[in-house]
Amino acid sequence: SPSWLSWLHLPAGHPRPGPPLADLAGPPLSAQGHSGPKSSVRALYLVQLLSTWAMRISDFSLILFLTDAIPGTLLYISIYGLTKALVAVLLSSWVAQSTRRLSRLHALQLAIACQRISVAASCFLFSLFPLFGAHPRLRDSLFAVLTCFGCVEKLASITSVVIIERDWVIVIAEAGSIPRHGLNAQLRRIELFSKLLPPLIISFFNSRSPQIAIWAVLFSNLGSMLVEFRVTSQMWSSVPGLAHSPSSATDEGIVIEGGPHHVSAAFGSTYDTGQGQWLSNVIQPWREYARSPAFFASFSNGVLYWTVLFFGGQTITYLLTTGFTPFEVASLRVASTIAETLGTVISPPIMAKLGPGLAGVCFMGWQLICIGVFAGRILAADMVTKGSGILLAIGITLKRIGLCGSDLAIQFIVQETVPASSRAQFSSTEMACQNLFELLSYCTTTIYFRAEDFKYPVFISYGGIIASTIFYSTYAWQTRRTYSYLTLAQEPSGGI
Repeated sequence: SPSWLSWLHLPAGHPRPGPPLADLAGPPLSAQGHSGPKSSVRALYLVQLLSTWAMRISDFSLILFLTDAIPGTLLYISIYGLTKALVAVLLSSWVAQSTRRLSRLHALQLAIACQRISVAASCFLFSLFPLFGAHPRLRDSLFAVLTCFGCVEKLASITSVVIIERDWVIVIAEAGSIPRHGLNAQLRRIELFSKLLPPLIISFFNSRSPQIAIWAVLFSNLGSMLVEFRVTSQMWSSVPGLAHSPSSATDEGIVIEGGPHHVSAAFGSTYDTGQGQWLSNVIQPWREYARSPAFFASFSNGVLYWTVLFFGGQTITYLLTTGFTPFEVASLRVASTIAETLGTVISPPIMAKLGPGLAGVCFMGWQLICIGVFAGRILAADMVTKGSGILLAIGITLKRIGLCGSDLAIQFIVQETVPASSRAQFSSTEMACQNLFELLSYCTTTIYFRAEDFKYPVFISYGGIIASTIFYSTYAWQTRRTYSYLTLAQEPSGGI
């Protein structure tokens, strides 16, 4: 085993000698009499709940802690996000290729460990800000180290999402003859549920004592990591298909435009290790990504990440700067999450009726309408007033219905189109693309870092929605005669 994995007891090979981390995993589900598709789906739901709960607590709390530590400016949160996005663009494909050398379980557990430990380390650094924050050099040094931990967390979260949503879900759905569009929607509802309470909980603790909130996030991440190890090991034991390497799966042809189409196997090929091949290795995943039949659909989703129109770091910092309290911001996030949950309810029947292509176009149009209604008012308003923040929050909340629907449609298209051996590389390149546009988003707030200039990033974000709609409509037009190969009616009829 590689020495860098020995501390976690993760062997690098693919054989299935038994679950790693046996001291945490306990007996497998099959030994407990709970084997079968139903138990694996329940375990998948629990993993999704634990993972997204920890992730949402971390996302909101780290933004809140950084705003408290360095108040009154969007500059630091923009640099923090920009650096994370840049690292994701440069290294996510390499990370995906590296995880292909591990089994599915080893790769997922390593990603979980890196996520939780990096967040815990970040919280420890935040606990030091009251001691050293008054000294500019020490404060900036802490911020630099904090950003490094943020980059590790970003890469690990990308890996975790790729493994669960683009690989494990497909294997489990096939093993249990479960309709994948329903499984995707249910996982998204669990994710949205995890967005409801964490902001309110952290806001409550932070209002009492920031130090209490910091240590609560630290210990909750470490505790979640241990439970996630156990559940993922049990799930891996109960689904034999997860024991096989994704790279060894047999690729199936995809019928599109009336004939068979095979995505290039170069996605799953091993990188050359010579120094002279470095540039070629960097370019290769992007070339294959652009050649994929799902490119326009996937790329349109990436363009949507050039935005401040969500309750992320930039918008939260803007709202706090204009007079909103942390609890009010958390309440706005809850309203946005409720809207997204509505999107998960209405999107499966719409996709079943119209197909994922046309349904995605409708959801894109909804986003344009929701933001367009409020854009003119924001342009004419004083951006440092609470009224402007309320207008922006209403538009963002309604937009989330369409965003959730279009994302589920694109996720289904990618799952259906990309073969098993290519999923990790395709999805990591797709997320690198998303992070490239996220990087551009942080660039805009680095330039326009004052609250009164926030309307400019808002309108750039609206332009991103327009561009995304164009790309997705291009995909829908190209595949208008072949939607039957993506119809949800072909999915198994079994329940979840």
